[in-house]
Amino acid sequence: MKIITSWISIALVMCLLVVCVAILIHERSSDIEDEILTNGSDSKVEISEFEFSLTFGPRGRTSINTFTNTITKDLALDGVITTKYVISKNDRKKIREMLSEMDILAFPKNLNVRSYYDHTEIISFHTIIDGREHTVSWTVPWDFDFYEEDRLTVIHHDFMKFVKFVRDLVIGSKEYKALPEARGGYL
Repeated sequence: MKIITSWISIALVMCLLVVCVAILIHERSSDIEDEILTNGSDSKVEISEFEFSLTFGPRGRTSINTFTNTITKDLALDGVITTKYVISKNDRKKIREMLSEMDILAFPKNLNVRSYYDHTEIISFHTIIDGREHTVSWTVPWDFDFYEEDRLTVIHHDFMKFVKFVRDLVIGSKEYKALPEARGGYL
């Protein structure tokens, strides 16, 4: 009987030890996760994977695509050229914040306003955020005055601000600047 009681005591102590180790491991992993989320700041940063592609320019032939980690430059008469481009974590974070502030998933799929212009820029944005997929397109006249146009809504202005931010990011990148110059143009 003493042997059985001893074995039961040993088993209970072992179970208690396993539970204590599991609790310590869980607490340590929570601390590590908190460190990752706060990244040294006082406020937590939402980490949510998302990808996007944005095409812009005449005929919509210049683009950035985080699904494939590429940028494409329109060379007009010489077609297009594509190269590898990995967006920085900081820029990805800024873009994600802009999309959240704009509530991009609530945007209509087509932002077009009636236009009588022949020369247009084709903008197409496709994203997957939080497992939700959304596409927004807009055909914009080249000489459209965004500040004087009274038919535009806050959504139009927010979207154009976003497009300009990403366009400047792409065109300012060393990868884009290393691509050949465009030959010719569009009427």
